[in-house]
Amino acid sequence: MKGRKVGNGEIPTVIWYGERGILNAIALSLVVDTRSGLEHLLGVVEWGVETNKCSEIKFSYIDDVAVIVEPSFGRKHGFGDPDLMILFSDGKERKCVFIEAKTSGYLKSAMSNKIKGKGYYSSINGQLSLRYLLAKAEKTETQIKSNGRSLKKKGLLKILSTLGVCEIKEGNYYYIALTADKNNPIRNIDPDLLPEFDRDDFARLGWVNYEKIAGSPKLKDNNAFNYALKTMDVLPEEPEEYEE
Repeated sequence: MKGRKVGNGEIPTVIWYGERGILNAIALSLVVDTRSGLEHLLGVVEWGVETNKCSEIKFSYIDDVAVIVEPSFGRKHGFGDPDLMILFSDGKERKCVFIEAKTSGYLKSAMSNKIKGKGYYSSINGQLSLRYLLAKAEKTETQIKSNGRSLKKKGLLKILSTLGVCEIKEGNYYYIALTADKNNPIRNIDPDLLPEFDRDDFARLGWVNYEKIAGSPKLKDNNAFNYALKTMDVLPEEPEEYEE
């Protein structure tokens, strides 16, 4: 049988498929050049949920970066599985960024906070709500607990403790929804479809699409990343109207 030509610029030798493939490529791009890669990623995020009160969040210094791909914080009574968890220092304090990715638009993957139907904690706002609970949780080297939820996995707790998670203040957590929307879908939408945050903390909720991230010098010529995008047909979508 005639062999296939791979690794030639059209089909990469290692194929990262779909959402996980895209996130793996992003994570590896940060490993190659953590500071400039993370500066670009955070720089293209649109922060805040109110059009006339956009959050001006800028990180002037980034160092000591660590990236954890899909750590498991427990599904039933824990804090879920973040798609990406990025830890870094700004020269003064330790900070954390959670990224939740969907290959559809935000509204297609959101569910009502009031109803909390089956699969709610797999929805984009449900997942971000769990990360918010994790940020507010009491953290020690042996346990993370909050509102009846807890994490007691010794191996993961040791990693988190080593990376300085226990010292991160609640206000130094940031949350990013990565979706296929063309325009920002979280500005002035029905609050029932936003994560369950305290009002003042929505300034640290941000949105970005794949197109903006793909503009990174570390990703635009990345064959594996672009192929993963192509496999999922992650083109920007127009936001849909939510029907109750």
